[in-house]
Amino acid sequence: ADSDIRLSRRMKRDVEERGRSLEEVISQYHATVRPMHEEWVEPSKKYADFVVQTNQHSLTIAVQTLTNHLRAEASCEGEQQSTMAFDKCDTIHKEREVDDVSLQKQQAMKTSTDYTSLLLF
Repeated sequence: ADSDIRLSRRMKRDVEERGRSLEEVISQYHATVRPMHEEWVEPSKKYADFVVQTNQHSLTIAVQTLTNHLRAEASCEGEQQSTMAFDKCDTIHKEREVDDVSLQKQQAMKTSTDYTSLLLF
């Protein structure tokens, strides 16, 4: 999530649930939370296969993309290990990747820069 959203969520939670003052929350955020986010979370984005926007539509696309990928992997594992089977699986993967990239590009045009990383290995 964007830094102002992270801070506002933390302020709401820490004040309501943990009994902290706004000054304490802001101080902790600037002293530890933001620097750790910049040191660890931001650099990890370059390893993500794609970044999911934090809205329902983007989450739906991410789940569909992951589901398609897993189905393709599962269907290819069941195939005989022949050149023809591998070619079929490669074709399935490429077709789904094109569809997934198109959906992601469409989504990127419709959403803000508020995001979380989804790492697919």
